[in-house]
Formats: sequence, structure tokens, C-alpha cells
Amino acid sequence: VRSNRARRRKVILEDGSCVKIHDHMRNQQVTAHKTIRIQACGGKRKRKGRKVRLALKAAMVTLQAPLSEKDRTPIKMLAVSVDEKTMPPPGKKPLHWLLLTTEGKADAASAIQTVRWYELRWLIKTWFSVLKNATSITTRRFDHADNLRKALVFDAVTACHVHDLQALARSQPDLSAKRSAAS
Repeated sequence: VRSNRARRRKVILEDGSCVKIHDHMRNQQVTAHKTIRIQACGGKRKRKGRKVRLALKAAMVTLQAPLSEKDRTPIKMLAVSVDEKTMPPPGKKPLHWLLLTTEGKADAASAIQTVRWYELRWLIKTWFSVLKNATSITTRRFDHADNLRKALVFDAVTACHVHDLQALARSQPDLSAKRSAAS
């Protein structure tokens, strides 16, 4: 999960005091480095693709439960702070994510894996959006589960192809849709 700075999550320190999680992670040592590729896209959020060098900081934290929770048991989690070390394009802020997970340890391998999972979120999100909208799977009505299973298999493959076409259109908006004579 990506932490939102506005939520003001606090970490319980060993001495019992509390500090904002973003402040706590700012003081941690860099655990690993990772380079990712930000994909180009067209449309309203048009941007050029670029490589981004990231510094990762990982720490096991005990989160203070929200005041609104009836069960106020603190939660132990792995926090991974991700900061862009390359210069972003003019007018853009450097990337900064604070990722929280119950998986892994405060080491380089877990930090890198957590970032990899977070990178995949858009792929998964857009695939489910395509599955829902392009195939109208949510409007299907079947009398038997087996019929739904068969439709889902077909729709999942269709969604993969539509998703690939959308990704190609976003990454290469000037590419012609016409098939060349050689293909």
C-alpha cells in the first residue's frame, strides 16, 4: 500500500514516543538502489519515457493505530521509502513513494521486491479496467458457473490483447494503425 502524507501516520519508537512515518523514514539509511523505466504516454497526461534512478530505504516500523479504530492494536510493517535520485524533467517533482507491506524484512531484497510489486500496480489496474469495460464482463448473466468460467477465459485473453494495443498506442502515439505490406 502507498502511504499518503496527508494521513499523518505515526510510528511508535522503542522509547514509546511517536513520530510521523515520513519523518522517521527520512532519517533511515539507504538500503538499495533501483532503476526503473517510466513509460511514455499520450493524452491529458502526456509525457516522455525516462529512466529513473531510485534510492530505497527500508525499516520495520510499528504503526500507531488510527484514533477511530476500536481495536487500537499497533501494526508491525515493513516501510520502504523510495526517492528519485535523477533530475526530473523541468516542472516535474521528483518521485517519492512511501510503501507499506506486511511482507519481507528491512533488507535490500525486500525493498526491491516491494518496489517491483508497486510498479506492477498500473499494469494490473489497467488490465482489470479493460476486462471490465472492453469485454462488459460485469453485465454478463449466466445460469451456471461453468458458463461464466468459459466466458471469463475468453474475456481474459481478449482483455490482454486490448490492453497490449492500448499500451502500444500510449507509448507510440504516432505509430500508424495500418498494417504494412510486408507483414
